[in-house]
Amino acid sequence: MIGSLKSKWEQLGSKQKRQTTYLGVGALVVLLVVIASQAEDHRPQVGATTKVRSITLEDDVLKKSIFAATNERMNQERKLNETQIQESRQALDTLKEEMNNLRQELAQGKYPGQGAGPSYPPAPGGPSSSGQPLSQNGPTGEAAVPPVRFTPGPGRLQGQPGDGPDLGDQQARGGIAFAEGPQDPTPKPPTEAVHKNYLPVSIIEAKTLTGIHATVAEQGMGNPQPVILRISMPAILPNQIKKNLKGCFVIAEGFGSLATERVELRTQSISCLSNNGQAVIEEPLKGFVVDGDGNLGLSGRVVARFGSTLARTALAGFFEGVGELTATSSQTTTTATATGAQTQNINPQDIAKGSLGKGLQKATGEIGKFYLALAKQALPVVEVLPGKRVSIIVREGVELKVNLN
Repeated sequence: MIGSLKSKWEQLGSKQKRQTTYLGVGALVVLLVVIASQAEDHRPQVGATTKVRSITLEDDVLKKSIFAATNERMNQERKLNETQIQESRQALDTLKEEMNNLRQELAQGKYPGQGAGPSYPPAPGGPSSSGQPLSQNGPTGEAAVPPVRFTPGPGRLQGQPGDGPDLGDQQARGGIAFAEGPQDPTPKPPTEAVHKNYLPVSIIEAKTLTGIHATVAEQGMGNPQPVILRISMPAILPNQIKKNLKGCFVIAEGFGSLATERVELRTQSISCLSNNGQAVIEEPLKGFVVDGDGNLGLSGRVVARFGSTLARTALAGFFEGVGELTATSSQTTTTATATGAQTQNINPQDIAKGSLGKGLQKATGEIGKFYLALAKQALPVVEVLPGKRVSIIVREGVELKVNLN
């Protein structure tokens, strides 16, 4: 067997011998690795023991820990608050003491801090630091101006010593004096504080407090009906900004449209008042009102009450025609053959009939005119009930002036 393998080996080429050698070496390495891994798996493990320890917690240990942490935090906050309160009380006591000292100094005729300022040189002619009177001549030999001491009168700075004459509006020479001119006895009216707040183009949710029966046609445009609205939500400004105008009143006026069966409203003014009554806003407002469906105007119900009036007018016209026919039937018309002229003759027996017909014609004609005029006044209206939720569109920005009383 070995001889046959050797002969086969010799018959192989150099390249085949090299490949066979590589295969044999690789198989040997794989065999050694397999043997080593099996030996490692069968090796007994030393010191590998597993210990299991059961831990049990009480049911309320988590609650107790949370309660303890919360209680500790509350105690820390309480101590901090007590420290701040104590410091505030000390500061308040110090302020009270300073105020009492100021009151005592003012009661004694002193100014606060008098005597604590810097010392100034004595006035000319007064005593020097050595106790000797100064010379009456100045440094250049000129006569020094003697000091003037005065008692301040009304309107002057109070609390300065002095027993000299009242200087009036003049100023003392050689010293300092304070005087004021004549006071204006006319009281000045108090000026009102005004704060300005700008309201740009915005959308305001509101609710109608009053209803409206808006007339249509030209009469409605010439005489718009007023409506008062109450703002129910903060105004929605551009860029998702809101302004709290809740509770303010808005006055609007409008007329009806028979084509759309709506009432078109235009805002006139806005009025606001603070809770304490000290801040007031009263400004004109340019805008329009849209309904809940987003369309211009408020949808309403068309009400027409001129049907009976028109019926009366038609009845009066009928009787007018009957009277005219009665008056005409009592007359006889004669036409001349030569000239063609027509002559109306009334039979004496038909005078009463003609008079009755003529009177009925004229009376019923006047009654018809009256009912026709009444029908023209009873134009159709668009009815909108109160309590309707609407949206006010501010089409032009306005500066809201807040008047503080």
